[in-house]
Amino acid sequence: PGTTSAEPFPGLASAELIQSGYVATRPPPRPACPPPLPPPHFGSARPPVQPSGLVPPGEHQRPVREIQRQNRVESSPVIPRQPTRAELYRQRPQSLLRTYTSEGTFHNAAFILVKNDYLAPAELRAVSQVSKAHHRLVTSVPKLKRVDFTPLREPRLDYASQKAIDPARVVMMDALAVHYDLDLGLVMRWLGGEYTAAWRLPALNELIDDLQGLLSEEDIAHVHRIITGDVPAELNYHESAKNKFHHINSKRHPSLDVYPEVMTKALNKEERNSHIMPFSSWIVQMS
Repeated sequence: PGTTSAEPFPGLASAELIQSGYVATRPPPRPACPPPLPPPHFGSARPPVQPSGLVPPGEHQRPVREIQRQNRVESSPVIPRQPTRAELYRQRPQSLLRTYTSEGTFHNAAFILVKNDYLAPAELRAVSQVSKAHHRLVTSVPKLKRVDFTPLREPRLDYASQKAIDPARVVMMDALAVHYDLDLGLVMRWLGGEYTAAWRLPALNELIDDLQGLLSEEDIAHVHRIITGDVPAELNYHESAKNKFHHINSKRHPSLDVYPEVMTKALNKEERNSHIMPFSSWIVQMS
């Protein structure tokens, strides 16, 4: 027998427990289990980055998760399988005579980190405060990864009546660029069609036959190269980051502010005829 505690067994009195041979003592409390450790995360051990020169308070200072919840776009839950990089390069090989590269910067690294979910929430907030472009990067990429961009390959039957560039088409272009890691060469290869004047290729052999005897073999080779899209003949240029951002951040020509309707009309005409690819401004800085 021992001292009894207050109703250790619900429904039985202490005397009944003693008579039945039970010692109604409350066992000592178990030690509390430590809380489970959070799953490992890239960069979680580093203290949050506090960048200098934060942008002024405003829309791009709001919490990232809040903006992501409020700015959801229509997206497809399942995007059809798309060609890999290797498959696109096999369709249209890369020529070593025509290359353009630029010096790597934090902008390029930030895109890879955000797209592949390498950053913790605190680090995402820090990146979003670097500039307005970085804020749009952090808030746009998760949404664009779910956007179905395959309608870009569908024929544009009403192109002649288009009065302005469709914003939905810009979103799909952004999603396509994000899918291929902002490699605009792969974006062009995926689009094909009118963007690469593929309609000229079936008549190429007939054209070359008609030129035989009229032009030299060297000139015929140049005609073949131009029609197949290998222009210019040679271009190998590596641009410094300083020069690239000097042009990106330079002011546009004053005449564009004087005649904005002329600029809008010209851009719409080029876009509806698939002569240019429209992207959001932050894509240019991060690519």
